[in-house]
Amino acid sequence: MDKLIIKKYGINGEGIGYLNKKPVFVEGTLVDEEVMVEVSERKPTYMKAQLVKIVKPSKERITPPCDNIDECGGCTLMHTGIVNQGRIKVGLLQESLEKYAGIKAHSVVYHRNPKPLEYRNQLKMPVSYLDGKIVAGFYKPNTRYFIPVNHCIIHDPKLEAMRKAVLEVLNQQNVSVYEKGKREGLRFLVLRILNQQIQCTLVTSQYTISKEVIDALRQLDLVSVHQSINTSAKGAEIIVLPLKKLYGKDAITFNVNKIKASAHPYSFYQLNTIQAAHLYKEVEKLIRPCSMIVEAYSGLGIMSLMVSTKAETIVGCDINEPSIRNANSNAALNRIENVKFSVSDSAEFLKRVSKKQEIDYVIVDPPRIG
Repeated sequence: MDKLIIKKYGINGEGIGYLNKKPVFVEGTLVDEEVMVEVSERKPTYMKAQLVKIVKPSKERITPPCDNIDECGGCTLMHTGIVNQGRIKVGLLQESLEKYAGIKAHSVVYHRNPKPLEYRNQLKMPVSYLDGKIVAGFYKPNTRYFIPVNHCIIHDPKLEAMRKAVLEVLNQQNVSVYEKGKREGLRFLVLRILNQQIQCTLVTSQYTISKEVIDALRQLDLVSVHQSINTSAKGAEIIVLPLKKLYGKDAITFNVNKIKASAHPYSFYQLNTIQAAHLYKEVEKLIRPCSMIVEAYSGLGIMSLMVSTKAETIVGCDINEPSIRNANSNAALNRIENVKFSVSDSAEFLKRVSKKQEIDYVIVDPPRIG
């Protein structure tokens, strides 16, 4: 066992101390804390360690409001308050921008989340059996160890209520769950709420969802139920195409600031609806009238559509073909003709477009790996 003083934060919010001048990453710790740790992984340039005891806690430490925090591991900064969470995240972003892109810290604009709990507009939860009943939960980070979760405090409360209602139907109808040794049945439950409308996607292996299950789900306040057949054991994507619509609408329709939009079950949208609107407004404020704007990783294309009056031509790209179809339909929905979207790898697209004409602005909202 070793004693550390936490000096800084890692990119995922873990604390970093030093042993023999080598960085040691310790989850669940805060800067200035004195802690006892057990080294769990040794690499040539760094180590990872498990927190054993907090000898001297930070004044910023709080008791996490979540009962699942120790097992779930999804909310990595819940052991400190929302103000300090903001400072940590801004600091990490500033450090990354300066180190990798040469962008100075004053470029960062921060909007504190006005609703730090019960904000998440989508849940994607694996399912399993517990005492003979289907339950939803999460996988412990970096493992396939299933953690049943009765209630998640960052999900929209209406999503949580619907999750319980859908699981009750699935249990009543004796739906089969995919598990080791029996590789057919339900794998994930996906729910999304936008504009008070909830769409449901049941992610299964090769499995037929019966008419009785569909009829029972019809009795719930869902705008649609889709099925995605995903047989991959290791893929990062949960919803894969093609989708089978079991009943209801193809997409949810909603408004973002002045833009009308639709979102299919496979389309990415920011998980925090309120903060998404703030984000898009900031982008709009930063752009001056110009000739050419490119949006990389465009998803639904909402940012491009919001700034459509700022440029003569706007082109967006995304590697996900269904998202591009969704984005072009959103352009048509808003009768915006100077914005076009195409399927392409964003890096290659930027190289190709920049060779043809000068780009005045690039809007980038990459996935996490970006």
